[in-house]
Amino acid sequence: MKLEKRINDCLEITKYDKLRKELSFATEPKNILELNQDQKKIIEKLYPFQIAALEYIELNGGYALIADEMGTGKTVMSISHLLLHPEKRPVLVICPLSSKYVWKNHIKDWAKKDACILDSKTKVTPNAQWYVIHYDALFKRYTELKKIKFGCIIVDECHRIKNYGAKRSRYSFELIWKNTQSVLFLSGTPIKRYPDDIWQISMTVAPHVFHSWYPNATFNKTKFDSYFCGKTTVVYGRKRIPKYCPAHQSELGDLLRRFVMIRRLKKDVLTQLPEKTRTWIVVDNVNREYKELENNLLERIKTESTSRNIDLTKVKFSKMSMEFKEMSQLRQLAFIDKIPYIIDHINSILDNDESVVVFTMFHASTDILVSKLKELNINCAVIDGRVNAEKRNDIIQSFKDKKVNVLIGSIPTIGESIDLTNSSSALVAELDWTPVNMLQAEDRLHRITQKENVNIYYYITKGTIEEHIMNIIKSKLESSTSVYSENIDYGTLIMTSWLTNR
Repeated sequence: MKLEKRINDCLEITKYDKLRKELSFATEPKNILELNQDQKKIIEKLYPFQIAALEYIELNGGYALIADEMGTGKTVMSISHLLLHPEKRPVLVICPLSSKYVWKNHIKDWAKKDACILDSKTKVTPNAQWYVIHYDALFKRYTELKKIKFGCIIVDECHRIKNYGAKRSRYSFELIWKNTQSVLFLSGTPIKRYPDDIWQISMTVAPHVFHSWYPNATFNKTKFDSYFCGKTTVVYGRKRIPKYCPAHQSELGDLLRRFVMIRRLKKDVLTQLPEKTRTWIVVDNVNREYKELENNLLERIKTESTSRNIDLTKVKFSKMSMEFKEMSQLRQLAFIDKIPYIIDHINSILDNDESVVVFTMFHASTDILVSKLKELNINCAVIDGRVNAEKRNDIIQSFKDKKVNVLIGSIPTIGESIDLTNSSSALVAELDWTPVNMLQAEDRLHRITQKENVNIYYYITKGTIEEHIMNIIKSKLESSTSVYSENIDYGTLIMTSWLTNR
């Protein structure tokens, strides 16, 4: 019955297709919301493009994907929508572990309510209006949560549940399909690899267009994969989508904007947001240990490829392979050569009474940097995968209060849903393989509340694998649309580039 109701609801609002499409990239609202005086007070602090998002959500029946670029205030938009609809209670927010306290703080600031944070031990508060739970705890609390009828479910960083076969995805969508009357999906990068990343979300928001079970839907999964992702093949019992069809990309975009998604870029809507500047600093100082390891790795790979008659340009390197593991060792050795320059730069920033964020990738690199800073009596704090969520929140607050002026964060951990706008300088000590992750890290500083020009400094060691990472990723960082839409295995691309040019 629920699926049929959702389809009927969608069919009733199809007359607004053209208007929704206009709002999906609008920087100004259409003034179609009928608000009383109290409701007008709720939105008076919002930017015009954020109000336009509320209009889109309203026309879409409370189901939508807010895919605005990172740092545009998607959290505030979703909370504001719910403030306009007090009948949509209770609310469940599903988010990454590192974001649960971010949501708690935003709900407190905007909704003036205390959110109940659920982990593996916290009891479900029956009378709570707002619940926050992270993905990894969801399946542990599913039995309890499925007994609650939520007025709305917000799924933050929803690209994390693109694969329905994964446990976190399955339990999230089961709750969404059976236990709520409204859903808001949030992600600045809903399509990270293939167009079918957005399938589950699309068929939830617009079942009359995408739902496999509905006979009159425009697309089912098979048709979607074939049309937008290329021909689906089966290899050794496993489905594989070798490529997507760029020719149909605009059609998919049109379909998503009409029925599913609103997406605006910062450059289009935040004219008041200070500029972001990237500076690439290449350090010319390679240690002997790096060279020895690199030569041994190169020699082994090339010898094996010659003996087996393998074309290196066509090799697919698994991230679990020995080659990738040794590549990680090379990157950590390259990091050592940058330490004196990074520390000197940190001191220069501190001399100006400013704070600084340093991004790393590996625990070993973080530990070395912390040790060096402590030797110089520089107070610093660390957020990486070894720090639990409660501690992370305390560290971030200490950084905002300027009790700590140097924050070292790993890109995979600190790259999502954390506001670091009290600093305007970031040093990227190590590069991630994927440009999207680099953009997310940058946008921890480059957000709505930022009052200064943001400076991002990328440190590279000359003559190392880092140069190849830089050359491939640098161009992608300059164009967020390219990073967002292209289907590229950057790890393999970098590896093959490095091998064939050495």
